[in-house]
Amino acid sequence: MSHFTIEQSIQFALAHHRDGRLSEAEGIYRRVISQQPTHSQALALLGALALQTGRLPSAADLIGRAIAADPEVASYHCNLGEAYRRMEKVEAAMAAFRRAIALNPDLALAHNNLGIVLSDHGRWDEAAAAFAEAVRIQPECAPFHSNRGNALKELGELDAAIAELRTAIALQPNHAESHNNLGVALAAKSQDEEAVASYLKAIELNPRYGDAYTNMGNALFATGDADRAVAACRKAVEVAPDAPQAHWNLAVALLRTGNFEVGWPEHEWRLKTKLKFPVRPFPQPQWAGENLAGRTILLHCEQGFGDAIQNVRYVHLVARHGGRIVLECHPELRRLFNDFPHAERVIARGEPLPHFDVHCPLSSLPFACRTRLSSIPADVPYLKPEPDLARRWREKIGSSGMKVGLVWAGNSTHPNDRTRSIRLEQLAPLAIATGIEFHSLQKGPTAAQISRAPAGLHVMDHLEELENYADTAALISQLDLVIAVDTSVAHLAGALGRPTWVLIPFVADCRWLIGRSDSPWYPTMRLFRQHARENWEGAIQQMARELVGLADR
Repeated sequence: MSHFTIEQSIQFALAHHRDGRLSEAEGIYRRVISQQPTHSQALALLGALALQTGRLPSAADLIGRAIAADPEVASYHCNLGEAYRRMEKVEAAMAAFRRAIALNPDLALAHNNLGIVLSDHGRWDEAAAAFAEAVRIQPECAPFHSNRGNALKELGELDAAIAELRTAIALQPNHAESHNNLGVALAAKSQDEEAVASYLKAIELNPRYGDAYTNMGNALFATGDADRAVAACRKAVEVAPDAPQAHWNLAVALLRTGNFEVGWPEHEWRLKTKLKFPVRPFPQPQWAGENLAGRTILLHCEQGFGDAIQNVRYVHLVARHGGRIVLECHPELRRLFNDFPHAERVIARGEPLPHFDVHCPLSSLPFACRTRLSSIPADVPYLKPEPDLARRWREKIGSSGMKVGLVWAGNSTHPNDRTRSIRLEQLAPLAIATGIEFHSLQKGPTAAQISRAPAGLHVMDHLEELENYADTAALISQLDLVIAVDTSVAHLAGALGRPTWVLIPFVADCRWLIGRSDSPWYPTMRLFRQHARENWEGAIQQMARELVGLADR
């Protein structure tokens, strides 16, 4: 290096760097820095090389030193933001990208990378705007269009998303990620056959594209091809054996087909995915079915209300292993679970935890208890209403005539709510059954639809009196039948052992299996399935006919 100037040395290093001779480039960068410790370009390039090779703390340190030496270079801040993004330092990453944009508003990569951080954290409106800026500045860049298409898909602007993704493919036909993303957008529009074709193209371009196999598995289930769906999910795990989402999707596929023996172990991979309901990292070990004599186990709710109600049945099986059981649940379920047999103590999440030796999420109990399709603990009722509350409801609504509870919508924030919830007006065919008294079990803003109930469907509103699940359980205990979409109240009615009819979407949650009109989880439950995606008419008409038969008895 003594024969060359610093500038010449940097150019030699850059040539090595561009050609993939990273060790040679790194050596020259380091020699430059040894001579000039504040040489910002050498620091920034060495930081970029560290970023490229996954040495993130080193990258952040080197690029930070480059910025200290020369704070006005936008690309330095952009690279620092990328290091922070990969280190999951969200606020620092966004600040760095925004500083890069302030220094150079036309730095498309900074807009794009800011959009990636925002999308990683569900801020889709802002992400779409950031990607739009990247596209405006550099419209020939296919990945920028692909990213914007993803954001538009998440915002529900499916036609715009598909158009954006087709633009990305036109610009770069061999960009596998764009084909995969187009498949996702097409699947969101229920264009499942076209989605499968897009995934196949992505796989053709990148035969080890695990996400494309996973997504294709989902789309194949939507077409009704369960065998190919499971095969695609297995392939996803084969090509990406360390990818939690691939294992999780395989679990869903296997559980849908009733293969519990392999499905439940795969189901445990959900704990490594970025779920909406992440499991807390307890220092105590997770219970896997071993003897509990002399120890205390914490059983805790991990996911939604319906999952908790479904899986709390396992408490009596855990009790067979000895030990003491502490049951932690959502505050809304505390009163319902309060006197649950075999639970020494029931606490609401957020309350101080007592001492415990091992723990287990409720959704892991089917795995820990080695549940098979033939061994589901399905004795009902395993939940009971409070006697005083049940008596009050009996006095309020009386005991004469047929009484049917209705639930037409779940939580609007649920990721699959669009496919499972309906409007009250869609239940208008039920009015054909005469002599029935309908009672609303609906909570939340959608309960207001009672004021616009279809002609002939008179529904009694109990919104103000249903403060928690214990109140709802007491009302259900006085009804002859509950009709519900796939939401927590359906689980509650099933757990109470009440006759329950559930409307099931065409692509159903794995707990409802494939093609069955009964549920091995709830013996008093019947399933009324869609025969085509987003078409409830046939299932509701069938339900109405059978309701007439019940009313005439």
